[in-house]
Amino acid sequence: MHSHVQNSPIFGTGSAVSHDDAHAILMRLLDRAPKLSGIENPSPIVLQALVRFVDLCITTDEIGYKFFERKGVRRFVAGNIAKIYFPKINSFLISKEEDAFYCSRVQLFYAAAESVGWAPYSFNFATEVDGQGRLGAEVFNELILEIRSKGRDGVFSKSERRNRKRMSLQFIRTVEMVNSLFDNVRSRILVVRLDLKFKKSLNGFLTSGDARKAIKRFIRNARGKTTLFRYLLAYVWRHELSERDGHHFHVFLFFDGNFYRDGSHLSELIGKYWVDSCTDGQGTYFSCNRPSYLKALPYNAVGVIDYDDFRIRCNLVRAISYLFKCEQEIILKPSKRSHRFGRSPLQLKRVNKSGRPRISNASQWDYLSYMEVALQS
Repeated sequence: MHSHVQNSPIFGTGSAVSHDDAHAILMRLLDRAPKLSGIENPSPIVLQALVRFVDLCITTDEIGYKFFERKGVRRFVAGNIAKIYFPKINSFLISKEEDAFYCSRVQLFYAAAESVGWAPYSFNFATEVDGQGRLGAEVFNELILEIRSKGRDGVFSKSERRNRKRMSLQFIRTVEMVNSLFDNVRSRILVVRLDLKFKKSLNGFLTSGDARKAIKRFIRNARGKTTLFRYLLAYVWRHELSERDGHHFHVFLFFDGNFYRDGSHLSELIGKYWVDSCTDGQGTYFSCNRPSYLKALPYNAVGVIDYDDFRIRCNLVRAISYLFKCEQEIILKPSKRSHRFGRSPLQLKRVNKSGRPRISNASQWDYLSYMEVALQS
């Protein structure tokens, strides 16, 4: 049976959507979601590659190296999975933070590597022999089979379904929050998108706990700094880790749109505030509200948006879906209880009842239809 989310302001009366349906639509949205940084071709992310390797091990029957005998000599030939991932295994292991908490797929890899003896021993070549007389190619095959065996059992599948449900629910609640702003708070909203980062010289030295302290300081100060955040209505943030940018945060900020024209200047002030006041000068930032960046996008999802501008609001949903891409589920955390995602609470009751009522109330739109329009637009 599908579990359903009901009585939600986005779904309408009597409607319901399964987490599986929401997840499927989220994945389709991600295929078309815009890249939310100024670099079109980011470098590979170690943990993302690790998860892709684990997924291949579980979902296919491919083996790394095929062994055979020729003229009495035992030989082997590398398959595609070995050509791509054998050279990466050591980097996967080096990337592990001992005190961090990982998602189930990353945990599965590290447990399997230890089980077959790849960790702490490191194979640099497929022809290299370990202390037990095993070739690196043989241990790589053992690693694949160990991941495949554990990844296909019921315990792991249950954990993966639980992760998918949590991610889909976060996505649903975030879209609800955004719609509630238009329905119940303001008919015109300014959307500011920022990547809050740290200097590249800190990559490898900054811990996830240190990064989390900086974003907590940012959110806490945003609530009390009346000058810069005077008209802030809501926020959404997501913690990510990559080789190129290290620890960084994707942030959406929602302001009362009646007081701003486009948000480009405000976004720069907020970025500088992150650098100077939240990271003690050790931070950097990228603003997605910069006019030069917006010109290069296939569609717009930031700036001032009116409640009845359905197309731009769909674009906004597509941009928000980036925060819930599959790779985000691999991000490490300093502890099991720490958060890698945060947002404002829902605003279910209309704050300001003055002015004309909404002609087309977004809270009554059917959820699946809303997502389908976003996919087709």
